[in-house]
Amino acid sequence: MKGLAGSGARRVEVPREWESHAQELLQICRQTLEELQDPEFAIVVDGVLLRVTQLEDAFNGGSVFVLRRSTAQVRSFEDIGYPSEVVSALMDPQLQGLVLFCGDMATGKTSSAASLILARLQTLGGVACTVEDPQA
Repeated sequence: MKGLAGSGARRVEVPREWESHAQELLQICRQTLEELQDPEFAIVVDGVLLRVTQLEDAFNGGSVFVLRRSTAQVRSFEDIGYPSEVVSALMDPQLQGLVLFCGDMATGKTSSAASLILARLQTLGGVACTVEDPQA
């Protein structure tokens, strides 16, 4: 596991007292992957939204699941840190067409898109439709 406070290491073994919970998460991920046949999905565990990515283990061919807790908080588009020219262009009332957010896993694509959509809907009104397909 990664990000365990106080561990002093980038990655550590799952603490023994969490092992049964980790096995339960693994089973939920395997079952959801089998049902959806899509390596990118979300699960809710104890009221917490987790985004899941399934990867193939390069060493033994098994599945590795990367779980990230969703912050479920949409920041102001202006506060994300895009240059003012980008914010102005994307908030232009005359803007039409498709806007794509591309990049590596966990770099803020979904957060940026959600912030833009919320800002445009609050400022300009209208209707929004989103599609997220990491396979494309």
